[in-house]
Amino acid sequence: MQEINELPGFIPYELEDSIIEIPEGTSSLKAEKMLAKLRRETASIIEQVRTRRSLERRKKYLGLAEGHINSEGEHFPLVHNDQRLYFLKTSDPREIPEDKIGMIEIEDIVVPFFPGETLPCYGSGYDIGKIVAKIADKIFERQRKNARVAEMGVGSGVVMVSALKNSPNIHYIGIDIDGKALTSTELCLRLNGINRGRWEIAKGNVLSPLKHKRQYDVIVSNPPYYTRDENLRNKNVGPDISTFGGEDGLFFYKEILKGARRELRKGGYIVFRMPYRLILKVVKLAEKTFERDLNGKKLKVTLLPPSEKRLNPDNRDVPLGIVIQKP
Repeated sequence: MQEINELPGFIPYELEDSIIEIPEGTSSLKAEKMLAKLRRETASIIEQVRTRRSLERRKKYLGLAEGHINSEGEHFPLVHNDQRLYFLKTSDPREIPEDKIGMIEIEDIVVPFFPGETLPCYGSGYDIGKIVAKIADKIFERQRKNARVAEMGVGSGVVMVSALKNSPNIHYIGIDIDGKALTSTELCLRLNGINRGRWEIAKGNVLSPLKHKRQYDVIVSNPPYYTRDENLRNKNVGPDISTFGGEDGLFFYKEILKGARRELRKGGYIVFRMPYRLILKVVKLAEKTFERDLNGKKLKVTLLPPSEKRLNPDNRDVPLGIVIQKP
């Protein structure tokens, strides 16, 4: 697996030029002194603000508490001292140039984003993680045991970290075929201080690292779903391995459903993030996959509610995806 310090570096905050009014008739020498003083004062204020924010982040993201070392061996006790770091709130992380990397702050977690290497993450991934956490808590209430959760295609790690942050009642395995995605996920888990005993990551295709023992309570995925045409139109989104879902966009949904039939306990849950246009198609696939187990009964499917604060008003009623309960 690729080492974390081999991933590209971060770029810092950009400083804006300050504006100062210089009285008419001021000599050029005096004007230069006034500007120099302003620059010193501005730099001092910016440094104070950065230090305060850095200390706040050290408390918030436990994996940053002790500082860190870059690939050249330099130690940075404060986050902002590392001139590669660039923190941003979720908006559109794809705005970051390809030679820079962001640390995307979502609710109470921070998620690394490596342009061109991993997919950008959004608040919807955090919301899916919260849904997994709620399911895990219900399982714990009923059975007094931690829920075993498997995720196919962990990507940046946002769903995995959100679930583990929002419920103490989970043991989680994150799976991805892409070693860079697993490296990003491991970094994300460390940055957010998630206890190492609660999770594991594994490289493999779809659910292949699992042991076919029907021991999982939840399988969650936001799989690649672009058709070939969509993939060609959205080349700037991320690498093909993270976006292309086959000619009809359904390849990974089919494979995950087949794997879930082997790996999920009876009554277990499949949580899918997906575009609205695929929901009915995936439900039909699930009905076909579990046809023998249903014995004429109706498949239990729940639409995941949209998150209004994350969606623009035109898409307010669009669900995030679905939850399927294995019969």
